Amino acid sequence: MKIAFVNDSCQKLGIQYISSVLKKGGHQTRLFIDPLLFYDEVLSLKRLNNIFDYKEIIISQLKNYKPDLIGISVVTDFYQWACQMAQMIKQQMDVPIIFGGIHPSSVPERVIQNDFVDIVCVGEGEYPMLELVDSMEKGRMDYSIKNLWFKKDGKIIKNEIRPLIENLDALPFADLKIYLQASPQFNKGYYIASSRGCPHYCSYCVHSYMRELYRGKGNYLRRRSVESVIQELAEAKREYSPNLIFFIDDCFGQDLSWLREFAVEYKNKIGIKFYCSMFPSHVCEESIKLLKEAGCREIEIGIQSWDEKLRFELLHRLVSNEVMERAMFLTKKSGINLITGEIIGLPGQKQENLKQRVQIYGKIKPERAFFFTLKYYPRTTITRYACENNMFTETEQEKILDGAYGRQISKGGDITDENVIRLISLFFLIKILPQRIIMFIVDKKLYRYFPVFFSRTALAIVENLISGNLESEHNRVRAFYKYTYFMRNKIAYMFGVKRQKN
Repeated sequence: MKIAFVNDSCQKLGIQYISSVLKKGGHQTRLFIDPLLFYDEVLSLKRLNNIFDYKEIIISQLKNYKPDLIGISVVTDFYQWACQMAQMIKQQMDVPIIFGGIHPSSVPERVIQNDFVDIVCVGEGEYPMLELVDSMEKGRMDYSIKNLWFKKDGKIIKNEIRPLIENLDALPFADLKIYLQASPQFNKGYYIASSRGCPHYCSYCVHSYMRELYRGKGNYLRRRSVESVIQELAEAKREYSPNLIFFIDDCFGQDLSWLREFAVEYKNKIGIKFYCSMFPSHVCEESIKLLKEAGCREIEIGIQSWDEKLRFELLHRLVSNEVMERAMFLTKKSGINLITGEIIGLPGQKQENLKQRVQIYGKIKPERAFFFTLKYYPRTTITRYACENNMFTETEQEKILDGAYGRQISKGGDITDENVIRLISLFFLIKILPQRIIMFIVDKKLYRYFPVFFSRTALAIVENLISGNLESEHNRVRAFYKYTYFMRNKIAYMFGVKRQKN
């Protein structure tokens, strides 16, 4: 059987794992990338995106490939794109389409209602996809496969959730080749997960809903053995020669005994610089020492808010300001690049803790500080809280369920869109101005007079261009390869179509 995956501009390990399982089962897979030129997670230039829209090329490529099944892995941010893409495919091809990923897993009852969606995968998709394709190959689709919802004879079949995959070592290694065959941009760096799930319950995160979905279906947090991780990386090192490894675990280094074994094996057998994300309370002198010795060069630590009351009661992040500040200090002291992330626009969020925040950042000076506007993802705890407290109209709630979010700056606080831009500008200056000048600006509230010349998108682009941390450098290289490769293809296609018409 021939399976086509249609993907937005982001690399997804879920597709790589499903592809590996399908290939091991004797099936063919191929990936088709929509690069979303000038309209991805960083850029938002609609006019240029319309000129360089890639969907027609994907349809043409799909027709040549003649797949038996088309799969689209969907995050909420790109759900509207996925719907448009699937609708275009259905208008020109008679092929079953399956939606999987975080968004369909959160609201399957809405996604399955779309005319262009035939099947929805809820939760982990490796073995449900294999069972589906095996049944199709035998000439009779199996409508009883767990994790899958089907349309049949005008009705919707909702199959139950199967237990979580407990033994992650039993899965074949993620298939990077499927991405490399689609674009040269994916040859830069190697992405790997040493675990699945998360030990925490942050209200804004999809894990807050997925834990409920999988209640009673096994341990939500599962970890691969060090042997399995090292074996995969050794193979990747031989085959792809990556110069940077990205561990995309939500909380890398949470298990110290695992980390002790990993640090020794990684240093001796892999020896490539790497990036990871850590929860503040998992950062200690021993974990930082082990990571430094293993070859870690960059750690991202989620701060989210310095307002302890807000962080405990609303975000469900049970960690103190002192622990967060110490985690930042230990990381910087070790010589590892420090990246931090905060959420702006939380319900009830005030600017009162700005001075404390500036003092900490001015003293520790992370290599980069990300400021994200709160996004209300379907069925997360914080979204349910906002809806129950009438922070959204019914129309806005519908938009959230369809990936349009509704209001991003929440009621009940004094942070506006313009204040967000001013705050981001202020924290950008922290890296280049002495702390006494920054504190003078804060004490006198001079940031209120910062001109709002740029949008948040423009500021993000500027920071991506000038930041010297590993992730930003990596993203710049990937962006260069993406734009040169896909723009060349698009221009060639446009001229080819023009010649055919003449």
